[in-house]
Amino acid sequence: EVLFHDDFTGDLSRWFLDPSTDGKPEYFSVEDGALVFAPVWFGNAFAGDPRWTDYALDAEFEVLEYGDWGNTRFFVRAISLWQGYGLSLTPDVLVFGRFDGNWDRYEIFRQVNIGTPVGQRVAVRIEARGNQFKVFYNGELVIEAEDPDGVYPMGRIGLRADHDSIKVYSVTVTELE
Repeated sequence: EVLFHDDFTGDLSRWFLDPSTDGKPEYFSVEDGALVFAPVWFGNAFAGDPRWTDYALDAEFEVLEYGDWGNTRFFVRAISLWQGYGLSLTPDVLVFGRFDGNWDRYEIFRQVNIGTPVGQRVAVRIEARGNQFKVFYNGELVIEAEDPDGVYPMGRIGLRADHDSIKVYSVTVTELE
């Protein structure tokens, strides 16, 4: 069952644009069927139901420009910006882990040497089932991880332009059996 889908042909009314941690909601716009965050800065967008449990987040996006230490983050089971599980995509690596209340309070579960270059359209899928997680990059399973503490059993989805500029073409959340 599809829980949420946005191909950005309408407005951003189903998204919460969060100003936390230097977020600039006014930098988000919808252009040509895509969610655009520009210029390079910090921006947070969340959607969905905080009671969602086992689901897959699928997103298609591209990085328009990286700032210093820039990365794109996708969150699952997010309670708030820095409470939930996150995938960070940088020019050099993919990092999956858990945030425990602030950007600098986290536990890394897995890191792999797969970079996300500027200007390349990328498909990302994060599956959250129980305390098990799978990350797919362009259709390929690249990370399997577990949170032995199962800290966040439920939560919504989110994304953060973390000192970069991005274009998101679609976001879909599907319930997992």
